[in-house]
Amino acid sequence: DFELKKGEILSRVDIVDVVSESVALKQRGKRWVGLCPFHSEKTPSFTVTPDLGLFKCFGCGKGGDVFSFIQYRENVPFIEAMQILADRVGVDLDRKGSGDPSSGGPTRADLARINDWAVGFFRRNLLASETGRSAREYLRGRNVADATAESLKLGLATDSGASLLEAATRAGVHRSLLLAADLVREGDRGRAYDTFRHRLMFPIRDATGRTVGFGGRTLGDDRAKYINTRQNGLFDKGRNLYGIDLA
Repeated sequence: DFELKKGEILSRVDIVDVVSESVALKQRGKRWVGLCPFHSEKTPSFTVTPDLGLFKCFGCGKGGDVFSFIQYRENVPFIEAMQILADRVGVDLDRKGSGDPSSGGPTRADLARINDWAVGFFRRNLLASETGRSAREYLRGRNVADATAESLKLGLATDSGASLLEAATRAGVHRSLLLAADLVREGDRGRAYDTFRHRLMFPIRDATGRTVGFGGRTLGDDRAKYINTRQNGLFDKGRNLYGIDLA
């Protein structure tokens, strides 16, 4: 069954499309060529051969199939690379991981899904007539058009201490998943609270458009003007550039 799933993913995924998200490729005959994303070079030595479903860098030596490429690019083990590609092409791997501790912990796909849910939650707060009024006025004062706010999916974390936690709990989301995604944190006594409070929210997406984390700009007098999602299994501040999905 595992090999069947792997084969199904390979039959649906286009390695050139996947690699093109990180490399500016140019076609040369049956191959595509570009600068290697895994080491610094000025002369292209990185090739993709779609007929074989393989890539190879003749500079650093890295090569393999599309699963290997995702492993190198995302710095994840094979099974997580497989999950990323399965999500991309709509193949159900039927893996547990809803955030329930009995499932062995959340996967990167689980983290991405709860982040997408949070995007909607923050967005609804911003658009709510009374709740989001001051945040909308702040954006207008910064000449941010409604269309721009919509395209960036800007949102609002209210100044309530646990509104996201409460909404997620009502939606059946396990607290361990919220903690893993850094949407919720715990105090010294184990009391949970929302990570982002009274902040304008900026979803951070990777090159594929997947929401990997958030940046929050204070709307009050908090000494920390900006805070970001802590590094976790999906988000790495040093590797995730805000707006890369719009480039």
